[in-house]
Amino acid sequence: HACIALWCGDNEVIGALNWFPESRQNRDRYLVNYDRLNHGVLAATIAECDPTRVFWPSSPCAGPGDFADNWHKDGSGDMHFWEVWHGNKSFDLYYAIKPRFCSEFGFQSFPSADLVRRYIPESDWNVTAPAMEHHQRHPSGNRIIYETMARYFRVPNGWENTLWLSQVTQGLAIRTGVEYWRTLRPRCMGTLYWQLNDNWPVASWSSVEYGGKWKLLHYFAARFYAPQLITAHPDGKGNWEFWVVNDGDAVPGVRASLELRRVDTGEVVMERHWDMELPGEKAHMLTRMAQTE
Repeated sequence: HACIALWCGDNEVIGALNWFPESRQNRDRYLVNYDRLNHGVLAATIAECDPTRVFWPSSPCAGPGDFADNWHKDGSGDMHFWEVWHGNKSFDLYYAIKPRFCSEFGFQSFPSADLVRRYIPESDWNVTAPAMEHHQRHPSGNRIIYETMARYFRVPNGWENTLWLSQVTQGLAIRTGVEYWRTLRPRCMGTLYWQLNDNWPVASWSSVEYGGKWKLLHYFAARFYAPQLITAHPDGKGNWEFWVVNDGDAVPGVRASLELRRVDTGEVVMERHWDMELPGEKAHMLTRMAQTE
């Protein structure tokens, strides 16, 4: 159901004070004005009008009165983590981060071929065509999408497959982070990926493209945000960990199954089962296996 969890003063304004020459050259002026607006007006107004809810000064921040570098520090408060996208890093980097609440992270994809056909002429059905590049507002966006696809897949055959595979890549990126962070419960108790939707037809971080059609990420999200989740990830020590996460009440009489199959034939080479009561509001590791098993 819809509800108000907290009031947040702003998004990334503290960090933005260091992004532009105007604020860097007039540091004291901008800091004083920020403090007057954020603490002097917004915090005071919330305290008066809705004292039962938390006022969170900024996103990201480590909490009231603490404006640490929460783009890179994961020890407290909420975190924005963009190294995978902006740094063009491997998805494995998510495993090095243990946030309390990751309130912003994302990865781009192209919109569907159905949508692109509505605004790009057939002569420009190529992601490097000027019309396609105009509908990409990140200066390195198309390059990062392509390089990441090539890191995990073979180069797709044709323009339409390129658009589709970019959405597969986007879904895998966000799923990797969300599923791992859910296993960290109760240290990490929430994630918000950027972003939900678009206000024009564009390559972007959205999971719902312009016009309302779901990208593949939105279908992924229905699975990786399911109340009960089974997932696996490497532990960095040569092992794989298999976890079950339950955000709801305890569920009795559950059977969890693990099968390892050959990619080429589908033959089952290992099979295990666990009959258990699924603990409520908990992440539970089923087993740890060496990668050589």
